[in-house]
Amino acid sequence: MRAWMHGCDGSVLLNATNGFEAEKDQIPNKSLKGFDAIEKIKSKLESVCPRIVSCSDILVLAARDSVYLSGGPFYSLRTGRRDSLTSFAQTALDDIPAPTDPLDTFLEKFSHRNISLRETVCLFGAHSNGEVHCEFIKERFTNFNGTGQPDPTIEPGCKNTTRSKCMSDPTAFVDLKNEGAQQTGFGIHYFQGLVQNLSVLESDQELMNSEKTASWVRAYASNQFIFMNDFSSAMIKLSDLGVLTGPQLGEIRSTCSAINQ
Repeated sequence: MRAWMHGCDGSVLLNATNGFEAEKDQIPNKSLKGFDAIEKIKSKLESVCPRIVSCSDILVLAARDSVYLSGGPFYSLRTGRRDSLTSFAQTALDDIPAPTDPLDTFLEKFSHRNISLRETVCLFGAHSNGEVHCEFIKERFTNFNGTGQPDPTIEPGCKNTTRSKCMSDPTAFVDLKNEGAQQTGFGIHYFQGLVQNLSVLESDQELMNSEKTASWVRAYASNQFIFMNDFSSAMIKLSDLGVLTGPQLGEIRSTCSAINQ
């Protein structure tokens, strides 16, 4: 959900150089993983058809296929994107919601990209997969609002398991699949976990605090068909944001972590 600063241009894949900082190193992107997998795919493609398939296309197709292999929907995507010539570190800090941000910040920043409230709630279902670093949740599980205690709204089993893991290893990552929630079915178990106060991230659980978002959480928790359709449409919309096309814009990198020399 976070690789979108100037659109789907692969800028988040670039490593830092002497000339610029990298998006991937900024706090909102600190939990991102899988860069090595993208490089492996690119290497295979370059050996067969060099400088034909962009890193941006690889990224959206890999995301789509990982969703499908996890039990989510398969959706059609257009290809032909080109790769950004630079990374946007400061924009990442300013415009990407961080895991510790309140829900209103997520809704506002997604709205700036013309992503509706319904689409935003649906895209939270991507948290069916992935992990978050303990750094981003330790305050909620150990010192919520400066009380010295965990957030009292967290389901006890989720609270005890997550707090124990992060206290024993502050560098650990915690699964986003809501500790104790049903573990089958892309999307539906995530939203069912929210209904049961099983969310690891406070911003996720805040989806239940307002009826305007909670109504969609309950809809997706009870109807996998609605979620699958909405998620497919929202992901297609994200993949079409700010695409670079044509020879005058961007390039097709030979290595996803660096621009061509």
